[in-house]
Amino acid sequence: MWSQIFHDRRQAATRRYSTTLHESPKIDCLTFPPPFPMPIKAVFFDVGETLVDESRDWNEWADHLGVSRFSFHASLGAVIAHGQHHQRVFETVRPGVDFAALRRERELAGTIYSVTAHDLYPDAVPCLRLLREAGLIVGIAGNQPMEAEQALRSLGVPADIIASSASWGIEKPDIGFFERLIAETHGLDASEIAYVGDRLDNDVEPAQQAGLISVFLRRGPWALIQSSAARHTTPRYVIENLSSLPDLLRGL
Repeated sequence: MWSQIFHDRRQAATRRYSTTLHESPKIDCLTFPPPFPMPIKAVFFDVGETLVDESRDWNEWADHLGVSRFSFHASLGAVIAHGQHHQRVFETVRPGVDFAALRRERELAGTIYSVTAHDLYPDAVPCLRLLREAGLIVGIAGNQPMEAEQALRSLGVPADIIASSASWGIEKPDIGFFERLIAETHGLDASEIAYVGDRLDNDVEPAQQAGLISVFLRRGPWALIQSSAARHTTPRYVIENLSSLPDLLRGL
């Protein structure tokens, strides 16, 4: 099952836009004239599996650890299903390992974590650009290392705010992460801000508790597993891709 999911996602990742991030790809489904007639004034996005397809990085971890990609993704699926931190998968594959040491080991081997234009989902940049051109504050903030934050800036991703848990010194689902996010808008009320993410535990539920409009993007392994888990409540706003987000926001 999981090998097929990641194969399908990798196949989709090969069909990236041929235009650069600074060009304007043609997308007939996103044609709303600014400004948006809605109460939302800012939209923040998670990174992994929301804007960025992480399957390449997971595959590189499997290769580095010397295990089959199928086995690695199966272990990751089990970790997600049990509600554990994603780093638990490394302990499962290599018992007793220290993740920080493992990360340094991988860096010395020459496979440093990175985000490239090809890792961005095809609907990511068009959605960000459209919302920004419509007059909304567009932010990106997720549980990511500094390298991801720096990479998104260097790629010229259209966003007004780009941050990470590493630079803020706090991780989701801590409510303080979302309080910091709200503060970054310099005066907006939480109810005027939407947060879009692929995880119910780290994104949707804590964002809602902080008073934000939380939108569940149902793609990636966390979304597929958590959406069928009984321990999570059914989210109010659900989309299957970012192309659907402007319509959803306009209808609020």
